[in-house]
Amino acid sequence: LIGRDTRVSGPELEQLLVESLTMMGYDVYRVGVVTTPGISWLTKKFKMDFGVVISASHNPYQDNGIKLFDRNGFKLNTSEEKKIEKIFYDYRLLLCEKGDTFLFEAEINQYKNFLKDKGVDLRGFKIILDCANGAAYQLAPQIFLELGAEVVVMNDVPSGSNINARCGAVYPEFLKSKIE
Repeated sequence: LIGRDTRVSGPELEQLLVESLTMMGYDVYRVGVVTTPGISWLTKKFKMDFGVVISASHNPYQDNGIKLFDRNGFKLNTSEEKKIEKIFYDYRLLLCEKGDTFLFEAEINQYKNFLKDKGVDLRGFKIILDCANGAAYQLAPQIFLELGAEVVVMNDVPSGSNINARCGAVYPEFLKSKIE
């Protein structure tokens, strides 16, 4: 299961990873833009062998990385990652047939419903939400609205190069200026 954030490098890295894994014989399920916790939850829920998030979290858009999750939705430790690297680089461990690629984007709704079911009634609350032009730019506003909050959404138009740009967790001054 592969998801990514909104960085400009995300689609290309995702495509390279998908091509590599399917050439090795693995089936790949593509979620598209999703949060890291979303991949963790979906990996466990749908009993995937492992989950991948292409993201550098709170870093600038030029950075990117890959986070791996086991079938229980937990991040892999270093020794587990090394086992995967061995499989990835050892041609003798390749599967016999080419794998397939499947779109898995609709399953995000199950994750959204899971989050909403954990939520509370937010009617009467006004929430200012800084999405940092990141992976939660669509999902977070939908959830808060569906829980009844009045939501003011900011930084929810990702361009691929504006993630965390003077906004989000690394720049709390932006949000502070909006609530003073």
